[in-house]
Amino acid sequence: MYLCFFQELTRLNVEASLMCLISQVEALLKGDLQSCHWLDDISPLVIKLQKCVELDGEFNIFQRLLLVLFKDISLHSQAKPELSQSQYKSSNVTTATSAFMAMIRSSVHDESFLRQLFQIGILMEFESLLSCHGDEVWMLEDMAVGINDLSTVSFKIMRSSSAEDNLPNLRGNRTGYVLEIPVPECLFELMPREIQKGHLIQVVPVIFNIGINEQASLAGRFGDMSLQEAINAESYERLYPYFEKFNELVENKVPDESHTSSAFSLDLLMRELQVCRKLNGLRFANCKSGKDRTSMSVTLEQVRILQQSHDLASHVFMQALNCMRSEGVRRENTLKNCGSTKYAFNAVQLMAFPKLYRPPNGTYGFAET
Repeated sequence: MYLCFFQELTRLNVEASLMCLISQVEALLKGDLQSCHWLDDISPLVIKLQKCVELDGEFNIFQRLLLVLFKDISLHSQAKPELSQSQYKSSNVTTATSAFMAMIRSSVHDESFLRQLFQIGILMEFESLLSCHGDEVWMLEDMAVGINDLSTVSFKIMRSSSAEDNLPNLRGNRTGYVLEIPVPECLFELMPREIQKGHLIQVVPVIFNIGINEQASLAGRFGDMSLQEAINAESYERLYPYFEKFNELVENKVPDESHTSSAFSLDLLMRELQVCRKLNGLRFANCKSGKDRTSMSVTLEQVRILQQSHDLASHVFMQALNCMRSEGVRRENTLKNCGSTKYAFNAVQLMAFPKLYRPPNGTYGFAET
């Protein structure tokens, strides 16, 4: 208990020192402070931040020694790469299969979409909000590998033999999996002849990552963002050929709003997500726990859909966004996960968050994440 409290206090000190330093630098860049005394203004803040970081480093070393002493090493450091990859692939395949089954049943009368499936496959876009700092770095590495492995997965729509026959069946091995998806006779008859004959539907996975919390700000200014840049660039290289194939199939061409630069910003992420939706792709969002930053992302996309597809007035955009975050099912999600209806944010953390990703007052506070 005392270790957790000390760790939280140390982390808050680092975040507060960093925010003070960032504010001072931004004020200098805007010309609000006298440039001739910039070193005197910044030096105390740099020294304070350095001491906080050193203290945090000492605590991490102490904590690791305790973990070794009590043989409480995490599964991630013990597991073989093959086991870790299998665990991520199992989770990702389950997620992809669930989404695909829901999509098939809701789009069974969309002939162009069904033709798209057997001609160019199904696009699956994963939006990751992890930072390139601390433990989230290896989370992002494992996630990227697991999602890219979905390119070896294909779906095969089958005629169900009975009303109870509604569970998918997995065939294959590490080199390639085929998910057999049973559908009722009435739905199977609506499928294109190619799908009825057993044509495989290939999964085309892409992942775009952009950190939005205070650790992402720290990594962006003082750390290494090469992992995020490599992941986004690789996903773009996979997305663009699919985009071109899609435009060859449809009459109403989708405009090219994608971006190849390594300077991947939140605005560019929004463009990529909009393109994926226009390509009839399946969308997923995640963060470290799947309940805090993910909730901010999901609710933002819900309101954007209301605005773009259901004529939500611009002047009530923020009102609808705050309503979904304060009264919607995302609060129930946090309750089921950690026993509290509050998002695991604090005021200092939210200073680094983009405005559209900040929850309304009263919905956040100290909670387990």
